[in-house]
Amino acid sequence: MAGAERSYFQHAATALVNATTGRTVLIADSLPDPIASTWMTRFPRLFARPTSLPMTVRRQMPPARDGARAQASAFGRFGTRGETDVARHLPDDEGPDSALAETPPPLLAFPRAGTTGYVLPLLDRTERLRGLFVALGGPAHRSVWIPAGAAAPVWSEALDRLRAADTVAASLLVRGYVRAVSVGGQIALLQPRYDWRGGGAPRLLYMSVLAGDTVRAARSLLQFAGRPTESAPATTDLRARVRQLYDEMRRASARGDWAAYGRAFDALGALLRDQRR
Repeated sequence: MAGAERSYFQHAATALVNATTGRTVLIADSLPDPIASTWMTRFPRLFARPTSLPMTVRRQMPPARDGARAQASAFGRFGTRGETDVARHLPDDEGPDSALAETPPPLLAFPRAGTTGYVLPLLDRTERLRGLFVALGGPAHRSVWIPAGAAAPVWSEALDRLRAADTVAASLLVRGYVRAVSVGGQIALLQPRYDWRGGGAPRLLYMSVLAGDTVRAARSLLQFAGRPTESAPATTDLRARVRQLYDEMRRASARGDWAAYGRAFDALGALLRDQRR
């Protein structure tokens, strides 16, 4: 981990930073080990208990990515009790282009669990996908193993097929991390494509999805699932929406709420780009 061999790795706390004030709070792990407990006793003002947070915030606490990767590596090496010849490992290439290679891997929402999770695919010696190791966040961190079926894809071949599905010139897009999700008893691989030109915020163009032997491109997950997407607004609706966003920007500017101003500004730009297309 972090470029070196570690003999000890234990989650101690999660830092929460207020995006407006910069105030930082360290939320201690619900089951601290003796070393973490010693630090908490020595510096009690640095740490807070998870119960001090509102439940709405506690549910959104993300899983510890580094700890999850360490746990997934150990599970891949040793497996569960009774397993033999496991030899599972994390993929060397998770799909992103160099522009995103150093960014944190994405989390996925799990609405039924009421939290988010970090999904890690594990491969066998032949690079075939053996299953998904899911580290869940929220009030109580826990991990789940979802084994893949016999028809699971070979990881390197799946990446090649997803890349071959590009419908836009490579110079105009940036590929994101490959997400693996369990859908209807099989594992589907999804890779987003972003328009990221001019130094602005990236904008989702479409997603390539590999499910079974089929590769498809869709503007959204709803479209991939076959659900209808909203049609483009009529001219009168467009004018009303533009006027609404402009009024939001004026009100946000008057009260100094620059975060709200930026959201309305970005929404206005996305609306106009969609109309030009």
